[in-house]
Amino acid sequence: MYFTIMDDDRAFDETLKNKLESEYHAVVDVYHGMIDLDQIKHVPDILFLDVIFENGTGVDYAKSTKKSLIHKLFLFQVKVV
Repeated sequence: MYFTIMDDDRAFDETLKNKLESEYHAVVDVYHGMIDLDQIKHVPDILFLDVIFENGTGVDYAKSTKKSLIHKLFLFQVKVV
């Protein structure tokens, strides 16, 4: 199973990555911000997106990629301070 994490919080990214790798023996790609789909190493089964990025929102990213990733699951994450 392939997971992709796009988030600008490096500590959160590493925690989630380690959990997914240990619990699901998954391949996890981490990107610290939004990137184009053609730059993703593996087509993800599940894509974790931060809600707010410097250059846009995770919701807008999901809308723009939904045709390419039509059968994939998008999960949005919000950090509460």
